[in-house]
Amino acid sequence: MDWLNQPYLVAIAVAMVGCFLMTGLVAFFFRDRTPKVEAEPEEELGIDGRPKTKAIHDKRGIARRRGKVIEVFIATPETKEEPIRGLVLDRSMNGLGLACDYELPVGKVISVLPVEAETMVPWVDVQVRNCRHNGTHWDVGCQFVTVPPYSTLLLFG
Repeated sequence: MDWLNQPYLVAIAVAMVGCFLMTGLVAFFFRDRTPKVEAEPEEELGIDGRPKTKAIHDKRGIARRRGKVIEVFIATPETKEEPIRGLVLDRSMNGLGLACDYELPVGKVISVLPVEAETMVPWVDVQVRNCRHNGTHWDVGCQFVTVPPYSTLLLFG
């Protein structure tokens, strides 16, 4: 028991016990307190043990984001002279989510231009990937044929 007479060994032992106690207290007070959700057997669980949400099951590689609604001209090669008007509801680096009054055929390449764009801004070609009626308007999911420059993307919100 000669080591008890060494003051630095006692100080080290007290410090180590204090560290273990503090680690336990920190782990206790900062633990995840959100209730665990029981998943249906057919649901797939995410990394945190919770059921995956619809957004995780989404087929898109890049999530779309909502923002300011931007009014746009929508034209096909046949209607370039008299484009229809639509709205950009959401956008991503790969495409746009539009709302318009007309059904657009899936697979069709259309051109889109913000109404507020300068005259030098080029039309952006997008391909219609899906089109569904939403009661009052048509929701049209579009993918860029060629991703435009970032400065042009900014015009879409």
